[in-house]
Amino acid sequence: MISTSAATPKANESTKENSSLHQLFVLALKDIYYVEGAIIKALDKMQEAATTEELKDAFEDHQLQTKKHISRLEKVFKLLGKTPEKKECKAIKGIIEEGEEVIKYTEDGSMTHDAALLMFITISHIPS
Repeated sequence: MISTSAATPKANESTKENSSLHQLFVLALKDIYYVEGAIIKALDKMQEAATTEELKDAFEDHQLQTKKHISRLEKVFKLLGKTPEKKECKAIKGIIEEGEEVIKYTEDGSMTHDAALLMFITISHIPS
């Protein structure tokens, strides 16, 4: 039989809001919240640039999934008693810039252009 005292965290463990673990968790949520928002904006551009309907649909599906991620993150913030807040993530900014650059240097309407878009959708899919 499990003792209830063993299941209850001690007062000095990392369960309080001011603990470094909690602060790290909230910081990571803010970072991910920024990432998902940045991906939504980038997917709009990518969908417009896509040549084939299949690729346009793939971007739309990815965008719907990303919106679900954002909704889940907002629920987590609420459960923590926090207002959803974004913390800039330089990594996703770099990925998006790379995607835009590759697309910029490929011919509109070409399969090479769509291949560049596919590379972006693959790189930008960050599970959350």
